[in-house]
Amino acid sequence: MHPRGFGFLEWTEHDEAKRAFVNPRLLRRFLDADLGYAWTFARYGGNDAENNCQDGDRNDFAQGDNPYQGRSQYEFPPHMLKARLTARATDRARITALGEVYSARPRSAWFDSTQDSDRVLQDGPALFLLHTTASLLDFGPKERFGLDVTVRNVLNTRYSTAQFRDDANELTTDYRGEVVPEFEDGYQGEGRTVNVGIEVKL
Repeated sequence: MHPRGFGFLEWTEHDEAKRAFVNPRLLRRFLDADLGYAWTFARYGGNDAENNCQDGDRNDFAQGDNPYQGRSQYEFPPHMLKARLTARATDRARITALGEVYSARPRSAWFDSTQDSDRVLQDGPALFLLHTTASLLDFGPKERFGLDVTVRNVLNTRYSTAQFRDDANELTTDYRGEVVPEFEDGYQGEGRTVNVGIEVKL
């Protein structure tokens, strides 16, 4: 039996005023906020029954011979936090900030340290991403137009997502002649980007 859980705390203009730390009327009129948190402590079990494998011989999972035994899911952060804050200047103009926090992502447990290498695969580091969106709704002739300007990864945070799990043990030789994990840096995440959207009602 493996514990799993999910938690969510929401704070919007419809919540009770007593939950606000600023003027509640001002909060309900101009601000919306929500906070979400998810976590998992699940690990792979030790036999075909725990892994719901109907044919243990097929995958060599029988008799506790699970090659993934005790490992957390590859590249899946056990803790994730998202917070969103929206400020409205008017009913038609608003700006939203979204923050994302991810804990370290399991990779090292999937690397075979018995290999002849100079470095081992490291877990993906924890990271924080910030995004913002400014919106203007129903403006122009006959209020037919809408405009969104979104900046993703505002802080231009450098991060990566891992290569496929099956390649976690691939090795290569770097420029110094050292044998290292071939995909230790994974795929580079997207840097700061600006997206502009225009909506026209026909």
